[in-house]
Amino acid sequence: MVKIRESATEMGLREKAMVEFLYSTGVRVSELAALNKEDISWEDNEVIVLGKGNKERLVYLNTACQAALEHYLPARAALNNLRDKEALFVSKKTGRRLTARRVEQIVANCLKSAGLDNMGYSPHKLRHTAATLMYQGGVDMLAIKEILGHENVSTTQIYTHINQQQLKQAVEASPLADTGYIAPQSKAMTDSKQDTGEEDS
Repeated sequence: MVKIRESATEMGLREKAMVEFLYSTGVRVSELAALNKEDISWEDNEVIVLGKGNKERLVYLNTACQAALEHYLPARAALNNLRDKEALFVSKKTGRRLTARRVEQIVANCLKSAGLDNMGYSPHKLRHTAATLMYQGGVDMLAIKEILGHENVSTTQIYTHINQQQLKQAVEASPLADTGYIAPQSKAMTDSKQDTGEEDS
């Protein structure tokens, strides 16, 4: 899993807000790039995300993501060249909406600054991490499916990467796993059958 929690001064207000958003909500890079400022409902702490097939879904903002956005928005508003006034994330140079490709480059640079480059991590890994943390936190698989905008739950299961070793460890973690074999008490079983009138099956 990727873990990035750098300060705004280390990453920049926009960069921190972008990474925090991806890390917290699990949205796709393309979905992040398409976000508008008006898509956010601050009262309900929710965002309308336009996913694949132009399907809308709601995702909710946690406290860390809200704080990152609240620090970024004044800096965005202060841009002298702000042209795409609806876009949530804009270029510092042109004031226009960031493309998905540019978002990938920015996030990749953030991963590099965190020392996570050349280790198999990518902007998409943040989506993977978000799903995994939700699952480990006890969120239902069907709920994660809706949050990520998947058509099928089988796709969601890939993101949780629960492998055979983890399943084995889960079984072995049971407090009854090491109790050993306890032979049935034949007399007790016989008495029980006599009491209930049950016959051998």
